[in-house]
Amino acid sequence: MNYQQRLASALVALGEDDLPGALAGLGDALAEAERIDPGGPRVAEVCGYLARVQQQAGDAAAARATQARVDAIWARFPEL
Repeated sequence: MNYQQRLASALVALGEDDLPGALAGLGDALAEAERIDPGGPRVAEVCGYLARVQQQAGDAAAARATQARVDAIWARFPEL
């Protein structure tokens, strides 16, 4: 399963109000994105979703750290 399929599965879990399932799926998607695109836009994409789910799950500190990672990645790719 590629990172996009893992991301889609995580978003389905989120739509079903399954925060633990969404977090687990996003973790899997992130691992796959990091494998194929370390520190690249695919990682930023997954981390963007992860930050929102972490916030929704009540983990504001993790959400801030993850969002900082997203911001740092996108800063390296201004053309995107």
